[in-house]
Amino acid sequence: MGTLTLLSPPQRFYDSRGGLPFTNGRILQFYFRGSFPNARGIVGNLTVVSPSSTGNFQINTANSFPSDLPSIINLIPNQDLANGFTTALDSGGNLWVKCSINGGSVHLIIDVYGYYQ
Repeated sequence: MGTLTLLSPPQRFYDSRGGLPFTNGRILQFYFRGSFPNARGIVGNLTVVSPSSTGNFQINTANSFPSDLPSIINLIPNQDLANGFTTALDSGGNLWVKCSINGGSVHLIIDVYGYYQ
């Protein structure tokens, strides 16, 4: 992917706890190049907070989530969980995140530890 630039300290990129939680089918597009110029990939941590039901999150470099795309993290009711990830970005520096939850809602936090140029 290129040269890895590590951030010290890591940067909180997104936190839904100050706004709307994720519900089933919600998809958000994140633009990383505004914070990390020339980024081609991201190294980060995705944390789910207060899920009310089972489900999962998926990430993709396109606003498309085929049924065989694996989840990045699974949801367990009332358990805050975290998972590290490394992913490419699309040519515009974007990444899409999709929530699939069996009723209810969940909050999402994305921390970035580094990026590839």
